[in-house]
Amino acid sequence: MSSEIKFSKLLVGICLNSGNSFGEVARNLGISMTNAESEVLLNMMENQGFIHHPEISNKRTFPHLTSKGEEQAKSLMNSSI
Repeated sequence: MSSEIKFSKLLVGICLNSGNSFGEVARNLGISMTNAESEVLLNMMENQGFIHHPEISNKRTFPHLTSKGEEQAKSLMNSSI
């Protein structure tokens, strides 16, 4: 699965599963990725303004969507219908 597809799926997954860790969202969606790939995707999301201030706790990361991230996730969901 390409990084672009993972990025989009994870963004939608974060929107639908707020409060879950990044890893839990990925597992729920059946997305396998390395820790390095996870870090790259999180950085991309943060740099593009889709998430802000991810909480890192006990080797888990909890991303928080921005309004821009919510709008992008909704747009992705609507385009898949």
